Amino acid sequence: MEFIGFETCIKAKENEYHLKTASDIQQNQLNSVMIKNGMVQTVNESIRIDDTVEADIKQKVRQVHDERVEIIYLLLEFSQNMPLSVDNAVWRDRLGMGFFNSGMYEEAIGEFQKAVDRDPLYSQALNHLGEAHFNSGDCRRAIEYLELAVKQKPDFADFHLDLAEAYLKVGRCDDSYNSAERALIINSFYGRAYYLRALALLMQTVYLDYTEPNEELTQRIQNDISSAVSIDSSLKSGGYETAWQHLENGDYKDALAILESNAKMPGSQKFSTAKLKTYIKLAMSLDKLSYDEVFDYIAYLEEKLDKNPQFADLHYELGAAHSILGNIFASRASKYYKRALEVNPDYSKARSNLNISENLDQGTESLLKTILNSRDVGC
Repeated sequence: MEFIGFETCIKAKENEYHLKTASDIQQNQLNSVMIKNGMVQTVNESIRIDDTVEADIKQKVRQVHDERVEIIYLLLEFSQNMPLSVDNAVWRDRLGMGFFNSGMYEEAIGEFQKAVDRDPLYSQALNHLGEAHFNSGDCRRAIEYLELAVKQKPDFADFHLDLAEAYLKVGRCDDSYNSAERALIINSFYGRAYYLRALALLMQTVYLDYTEPNEELTQRIQNDISSAVSIDSSLKSGGYETAWQHLENGDYKDALAILESNAKMPGSQKFSTAKLKTYIKLAMSLDKLSYDEVFDYIAYLEEKLDKNPQFADLHYELGAAHSILGNIFASRASKYYKRALEVNPDYSKARSNLNISENLDQGTESLLKTILNSRDVGC
């Protein structure tokens, strides 16, 4: 995947940079990086840049491209050479999310299917398999797997919401409305659930061909949309104000066309590239993991925790990251104490410290195995 350049175009007052690689051209595909308000925005991450000088943007776009290529190669290598000790549903699901977030839906479907084959009751893999089929355009199979995920885990709001999205795509308005409502019963502070419930009602209204404005109906739709954007301000993008005006005028069809374009399947359980890369290298071999990568992962988690201190998973992941770092230090310490003893077998202090570091190795090994094979929802 050699980087061979990029194109620039203006879209909705934003600079969109299309990354072009050799494989992209062969498959007639382009990856995009959005530049907005001094931010480089990719599918998974946002990277802060100081200004939008053309040369700096080129450098950042190239950096995003190189990072994406690195994780793709790592995913492919690990998928083909996965150690038997971690060849389970959890790890196949993780790999699937890595491919999914890279837009490689065919590979993602393959990994999610392997996860389900290894554990047919793994609801997260069933849900992700449904999402991958949805993104690849096969809504019928998407709904099949998303319904299975909801059946396995009916108390998880994300699953109901993903199913509502798929129902909406095929015009099953009542089912979409009901699924969004179930998500809100589980989690009333869920902006996109209000948004999808409004869309389901609006789409049904358009299908019924209401030509006259209906004040009660308009109010119901506006109430949900208002609740949605008050919780999740990102939903205001994509012509929100224009759509609101169409609702005021009873132009339901025009309002739907605008609001529907802003309703993309959010994807439950976001799994960060930083975490996945760290875990894969750890699973392959501790020697493949560098200090800098673990420190970068810790910095990433600390930044997330500053904004979301209420998320227990982030605290757990930070503890896991420090455990990984501690294991690296302990194992490397053992190596150097052994070298000291090779030079001087009577070096009592080195032997004493070696015993301490080896005990640390043994103490963290079982913990790391638990962390690596845990059924996490990611961050």
